[in-house]
Amino acid sequence: MTFEDIIEPSIGQLATPVGTVDTLTLRSLPASIRSHIAELEMENTRLQRVVAELLLKNQKLRGVSE
Repeated sequence: MTFEDIIEPSIGQLATPVGTVDTLTLRSLPASIRSHIAELEMENTRLQRVVAELLLKNQKLRGVSE
Protein backbone atom coordinates (compact mmCIF):
# COMPACT_ATOMS: atom_id res chain seq x y z
CA MET A 1 0.00 0.00 0.00
CA THR A 2 1.40 3.36 -1.01
CA PHE A 3 0.81 6.78 0.48
CA GLU A 4 -1.22 7.70 -2.61
CA ASP A 5 -3.52 4.71 -1.99
CA ILE A 6 -4.29 6.08 1.46
CA ILE A 7 -4.71 9.71 0.37
CA GLU A 8 -6.45 9.31 -3.01
CA PRO A 9 -10.16 8.61 -2.44
CA SER A 10 -11.81 5.86 -4.43
CA ILE A 11 -15.23 6.24 -6.02
CA GLY A 12 -16.74 4.28 -3.12
CA GLN A 13 -15.14 6.59 -0.59
CA LEU A 14 -16.45 9.64 -2.41
CA ALA A 15 -19.97 8.23 -2.07
CA THR A 16 -19.52 7.61 1.67
CA PRO A 17 -21.13 10.30 3.87
CA VAL A 18 -18.76 12.55 5.78
CA GLY A 19 -17.86 11.16 9.19
CA THR A 20 -18.25 7.51 8.27
CA VAL A 21 -15.51 5.10 7.35
CA ASP A 22 -16.07 1.84 5.56
CA THR A 23 -15.02 -1.00 7.87
CA LEU A 24 -13.38 -2.87 5.02
CA THR A 25 -11.30 0.22 4.29
CA LEU A 26 -10.29 0.45 7.95
CA ARG A 27 -9.29 -3.21 8.07
CA SER A 28 -7.03 -2.76 5.06
CA LEU A 29 -5.10 0.09 6.72
CA PRO A 30 -2.00 -0.52 8.84
CA ALA A 31 -2.60 -0.73 12.60
CA SER A 32 -0.72 2.52 13.25
CA ILE A 33 -3.02 4.44 10.92
CA ARG A 34 -6.15 2.83 12.41
CA SER A 35 -4.89 3.83 15.86
CA HIS A 36 -4.27 7.38 14.68
CA ILE A 37 -7.80 7.55 13.21
CA ALA A 38 -9.23 6.38 16.55
CA GLU A 39 -7.24 9.08 18.38
CA LEU A 40 -8.46 11.73 15.94
CA GLU A 41 -12.07 10.59 16.37
CA MET A 42 -11.74 10.85 20.16
CA GLU A 43 -10.21 14.32 19.87
CA ASN A 44 -12.97 15.36 17.47
CA THR A 45 -15.62 14.21 19.96
CA ARG A 46 -13.89 16.11 22.78
CA LEU A 47 -13.71 19.29 20.70
CA GLN A 48 -17.38 18.98 19.71
CA ARG A 49 -18.27 18.87 23.41
CA VAL A 50 -16.12 21.93 24.13
CA VAL A 51 -17.81 23.84 21.30
CA ALA A 52 -21.26 22.83 22.59
CA GLU A 53 -20.37 23.99 26.11
CA LEU A 54 -19.05 27.31 24.80
CA LEU A 55 -22.18 27.84 22.70
CA LEU A 56 -24.36 27.27 25.77
CA LYS A 57 -22.27 29.69 27.84
CA ASN A 58 -22.47 32.24 25.04
CA GLN A 59 -26.26 31.91 24.86
CA LYS A 60 -26.55 32.34 28.63
CA LEU A 61 -24.37 35.44 28.56
CA ARG A 62 -26.33 36.93 25.69
CA GLY A 63 -29.56 36.22 27.60
CA VAL A 64 -28.23 38.07 30.66
CA SER A 65 -27.10 41.09 28.65
CA GLU A 66 -30.38 41.50 26.73
